[in-house]
Amino acid sequence: MLTYTVNRQQWLPNLPPPYIIAVVGLDDDPELRVSTRLVEIEPEAVHIGMRVEVVFEPAGDVWLPLFRPEGAAI
Repeated sequence: MLTYTVNRQQWLPNLPPPYIIAVVGLDDDPELRVSTRLVEIEPEAVHIGMRVEVVFEPAGDVWLPLFRPEGAAI
């Protein structure tokens, strides 16, 4: 993970704060960056440089790529 911010303002009714917005770099393409939400971790435990893995969340007809700490329990 390259950088992140913790959002403490509720902007969407179905997304209660706090939540973490992160910019993730991918091993497969060092120039590619993905803006995403980080899940399955408390804001205090997040740090720049931590390894993360993708998980997918259904959102209607699409699946959203979210990220969680590498090796997090399912």
